[in-house]
Amino acid sequence: MPNNSFNPNPLRSTNNMAGKACHVVGSTTQVGLTQALDRSMQDTWHFVAMEYYALILNRTYLVSVGATGIAGKVCRGLTAVASGTGLTRYITSQLAVHDNPNDPSSYVSDHSLAHQNNADFTLKYDDIISVSFNPNKKWGMGPYPHDGRVIITTPSKEREFIILGNQSGRDITDRISELMERAV
Repeated sequence: MPNNSFNPNPLRSTNNMAGKACHVVGSTTQVGLTQALDRSMQDTWHFVAMEYYALILNRTYLVSVGATGIAGKVCRGLTAVASGTGLTRYITSQLAVHDNPNDPSSYVSDHSLAHQNNADFTLKYDDIISVSFNPNKKWGMGPYPHDGRVIITTPSKEREFIILGNQSGRDITDRISELMERAV
């Protein structure tokens, strides 16, 4: 029997969590997002992942995976752990995730999704050299639960996506690899 958890109905409620293989963040925003990123991406599924940049900064993506490629939309800016005192505590508290950190949708900000960001990306499978999974935890993630890292290599760069919350990095990697093989 096919695993339909990777083919969510994009009109479901905001917290559409598919089976244990890969959790999916869904909302009515998802329909517009998918259409805006690539109208040819039918049967699209999603995952939420963080990427570090400029050594210590981070941003979170809602990553759409479809038949022709992968598209990422920044869905949250800098994320931190609430710590310190006074002004430091105030600032880090503003950057912390306050909902259930195991729920990938807790990392998605509708405000961020609604705006264009220069860090948004689209990768066609033809442009991807490899996709691999590193099951090791990422240093510096503090109390935020994550399931290793999906590494996507293109001719120009290697992107490391930290899989946030209750999602399977191995299953995400395997599913992307299957779609890449079909696209050849």
